Amino acid sequence: MIYNFLLIGIGGQGIITLSKILATAAMSKDLKVIVTYKKGLAQRGGSVGAQVRVGDVYSPLIPKYSANSLLSILLWFLSFSNPKTIKLSTSGKTPKLLKTSPK
Repeated sequence: MIYNFLLIGIGGQGIITLSKILATAAMSKDLKVIVTYKKGLAQRGGSVGAQVRVGDVYSPLIPKYSANSLLSILLWFLSFSNPKTIKLSTSGKTPKLLKTSPK
């Protein structure tokens, strides 16, 4: 079993913390986990992204079209989530798009 989480947001929203929580939860079930993140100009309102891979994986980067879940704190980050404009998975299964908003 391989499961890939792609997390996106802006600095200060807790994307890195959320990636650590997901990794800790998977490790508590004795699953192999690899996490990588990019935070660029996060302290200046820049983008933050994290990739959490669970299962028998060896690379920290999610292969193209292989994300199982895309998590974002702001709805407008997911404005491109229309199936006609983005393809997260080629497995034939519908990827989970978890939308949250502070409102």
